Amino acid sequence: MCGFAQVKGDFMIKPLTLLVLSALALNVHAKVDSAQAARLGQDLTPLGAERAGNIAGTIPEWTGGITGRLPSWNAPLGSLCS
Repeated sequence: MCGFAQVKGDFMIKPLTLLVLSALALNVHAKVDSAQAARLGQDLTPLGAERAGNIAGTIPEWTGGITGRLPSWNAPLGSLCS
């Protein structure tokens, strides 16, 4: 019984640690200056990535992402993804 209680106690440390670290993370705020914020929607995507592709052409320019259902998507009728 003592071994089981010890394992149970060690198991509870991880969720408690995760809870404490999550609570501390709530106080973290990322801030940008107004010049950077003004670039959103212009040369930056809404999440702040660069719109332009690379010079080699292996990464295309971001044009808005997927805005509708892909023609190749065949979700079963009534599924959560249809």
